[in-house]
Amino acid sequence: FRAHGLSTPPEHGHMRWTGMAADIGVVVDHYGDGGPIRAVGHSLGGGSLVLAERSRPGMICVAWTFEPILFGPPSPDEEPASSEMSERARARRSGFSSRREAFDRYRRRPPLDILDERCLRAYVDFGFVDDDGRVSLACTPEYEARVFEQHRLDLTGADLEATRLDDVDRGAPDDAVHPAGVDHDGVTGHEPA
Repeated sequence: FRAHGLSTPPEHGHMRWTGMAADIGVVVDHYGDGGPIRAVGHSLGGGSLVLAERSRPGMICVAWTFEPILFGPPSPDEEPASSEMSERARARRSGFSSRREAFDRYRRRPPLDILDERCLRAYVDFGFVDDDGRVSLACTPEYEARVFEQHRLDLTGADLEATRLDDVDRGAPDDAVHPAGVDHDGVTGHEPA
């Protein structure tokens, strides 16, 4: 995804999720001969997989998602959860003395504490960049905040119901702590009838 890992931020600052879904399509076309593929996605990755399949039905045959970001429409008096998530993202600690320090911190904190050690290791190895003797998140807190701010422009829980995947699973236990305390009730998975 743009502004994640080793990819660069877009010059125009566009962090809308339709762009993330388009990024998935480019990768599927390049490496997966256009699909259908089996896919795994966490958080933004899970929500973007749903949006990618919605935009190109049949590209993804199975998706396993862990804490996909999917919100239903807000009530008129409700502050969008994405704004709380943006604030938390901007306050996120972005640097550590080493990948080991980052790994040790994350393995003790929800929601990453329930990940298999190999998955968490890959997240730390590829989600951080070397930064003058330290390591920093590859996706800066500011870009992560922009992702959440632009979320509501593209994706809601209704997209899950409209997407025809053989299997979608949020992959977290019912009592798991979700990012920013977001309630994922009702978005537990979907299997077409």
